[in-house]
Amino acid sequence: AIERTPLAPELRAQLADLLYRRGEVDRAIEIVREALRLSPDYLWAWQMLVAWSQARGQAAAALDLAEAFAESRPRELRPWIEVAELNLAAGRPEAALQATERALAIYPRLGEAYDQRARALAMLRRYAEAEAACRPAAFPEGPPLPLRGRAAWVDAQRGDLGAAVRRMQSLAEQYPDYGWGWRQLMEWCSEGGSLNTALEAAQRLAWLEPGDVALLGWVGDLKERARDRAGAKAAFERAMRLKPSYTFAGFRYLAIQRAEGDIAGAGRTLEILRPHASKEQILLAQVQNAVAQSDLPQSLGLLAEMCREQAFDGDALMQATGAIAERDAISVAERWRWGRKLERMLRELLARPPWHDVTPSLWV
Repeated sequence: AIERTPLAPELRAQLADLLYRRGEVDRAIEIVREALRLSPDYLWAWQMLVAWSQARGQAAAALDLAEAFAESRPRELRPWIEVAELNLAAGRPEAALQATERALAIYPRLGEAYDQRARALAMLRRYAEAEAACRPAAFPEGPPLPLRGRAAWVDAQRGDLGAAVRRMQSLAEQYPDYGWGWRQLMEWCSEGGSLNTALEAAQRLAWLEPGDVALLGWVGDLKERARDRAGAKAAFERAMRLKPSYTFAGFRYLAIQRAEGDIAGAGRTLEILRPHASKEQILLAQVQNAVAQSDLPQSLGLLAEMCREQAFDGDALMQATGAIAERDAISVAERWRWGRKLERMLRELLARPPWHDVTPSLWV
């Protein structure tokens, strides 16, 4: 394909990505540089060059190359915007500021460059200057919507979350399709603000971006936190039906099924998740399902299997043990019996290594 269309940078970028996935990193970097020589404003290629060079310990050299490309085309606007973006991603706000100055010298009404300037200044904790960058004199009629939203973001960065939310809510009311603004509201309010506001934002975003199933995950999580189990279950189920590989929604849906006593349904859900989830996730869910069915032998057998897997995340083992040791809705005598059986299983397991490093702490 490259031989037929030698001037197509996208084909070279695809080849570079394929080479990188095959482990041919140096060759991938060489090919992506060829793509950039053909199209210096190809942002994806710049991002890959920086990421791959960083993996080789050469990120600064990649950024220097980007700046050299921009310098070779001093009157072209886009290369400087991309240089600024790459420097922001690399945590180099001072260099990003210099790039935005070059872009604005070419076109003083470029809102994207002022947005980058505000982000760079916020990274430097120069918040008053960052807010001023959102109200540039180049827009006497008033700043465009993205800069008004960025001003609210600056409030959040300096710690004034209340002011940030009020500003962004006002913008979202005026511009109901302002997806970036709704996303900020969702994230800000979910961390300690109004759950109702966060949920409204998540639902609006899910409507605006129906292809993003993660937003249904947000809706489900926020509904469950608001004690709306039925609403949460519906959101998780819809996300799972749209994308079975979205395991966050799948396991949350399964947990609700289990909490409602629908163990058969939880088992069916687990089978849907099996091709997409890790072995430790599947085993943990099987332990939890077995506990919900009061099946102590199966619970202990599955936990023992988990303890033999040294590569597992220790937290999964802790959760599985907790599910057995702290099982709800049983008598004190029954809880004591489960605890004794668990202790015996762990003692026998520890006598026959190998086992996961966290296993001794499970016994304690």
